[in-house]
Amino acid sequence: MRSYERYGSAMPNGRTPTAGRAAMLGLMVLPLVLGALAAPAALRAGGGPSGPLGVPAAGYSVTFNESGLGSAYNWSVTVSGTEKQAPAGSSIGFSGLSGTNAYTVPRVIVSNQCGLRYYEPSPSAGNLTGSGHIAVTFTYKVLPDLPACVG
Repeated sequence: MRSYERYGSAMPNGRTPTAGRAAMLGLMVLPLVLGALAAPAALRAGGGPSGPLGVPAAGYSVTFNESGLGSAYNWSVTVSGTEKQAPAGSSIGFSGLSGTNAYTVPRVIVSNQCGLRYYEPSPSAGNLTGSGHIAVTFTYKVLPDLPACVG
């Protein structure tokens, strides 16, 4: 005995509720599938960038690259309040940006036997605006150790 028969939920026409739901679901899904299949061809004709199912990709992306930082250290970038970190020599990327976005690259402070060593990025801040892909490259400069070793 099936569950719909056990609980008296058989339909008067003899069809099962499952068959009715499947037919209704098929009618609802078919236009969505046909629309998704037709969309990429139309978008491809325009030649614009596309994301999943041929939908145009929103906004722009940016990659930050650094040089001058010692290989044992990590660095970070904050774009519009979102911070990402990476080891020296690696890139940091953000995507799906739109409008104008402020970025900051903080200095890296390292403790050593003489005190503190500062790696100052240049540029350390800016604004991003654009489309497509943007690359920002900056260089860390070593500032003198503070305080100096007295020996």
